Amino acid sequence: MFKIFGAIVLCLSIVSCKTCKDSNPPIEASPAMDYSDSTIVGKVFVGDTCPLYIEAYEGENRVILYPVNLDESLQFTGAFIRFRYTLSRAKQPSTCVVDKVVSLENVEQLR
Repeated sequence: MFKIFGAIVLCLSIVSCKTCKDSNPPIEASPAMDYSDSTIVGKVFVGDTCPLYIEAYEGENRVILYPVNLDESLQFTGAFIRFRYTLSRAKQPSTCVVDKVVSLENVEQLR
């Protein structure tokens, strides 16, 4: 009886090891999405410490953008805009903590 039970356990463990070796390799992490080619929506803020910034979401991530070329008619707190951007080499103001300094394209006010 114990010999049969031992043989069954041995066979099951051999079969389970074989299926582990044949399993799919682990999935590698996908590279971070680049949203600079996508149209995104953001809210404009004008403040004391940071003269101007846009709060937007790229996927599930909140980003703070410093726009170097936002039209003056849209530079007021609460303006919702739709835009595309490219990263800019312009310097970030020393009093401003943002994720990216950007140049805006195809800017459209939503409300």
